Amino acid sequence: MIAPPTPLARLVTGLGIAQIISWGTLFYSIAVLGGAMRAELAVGEVALFASFTAGLSASCSSAAR
Repeated sequence: MIAPPTPLARLVTGLGIAQIISWGTLFYSIAVLGGAMRAELAVGEVALFASFTAGLSASCSSAAR
């Protein structure tokens, strides 16, 4: 018989699901909003996507290990 999940297990599961959804939303938002962002910021496509990549790389390298 499987024991019912503890409140901590429910919390961790909920936070994990929220993290996956938020990262997915952030990752794909640049593709949707890229055109408007380029026009507003007056930068080229390469510069916009390179800065997004640099931001992801900085986030990755500063993550806890």
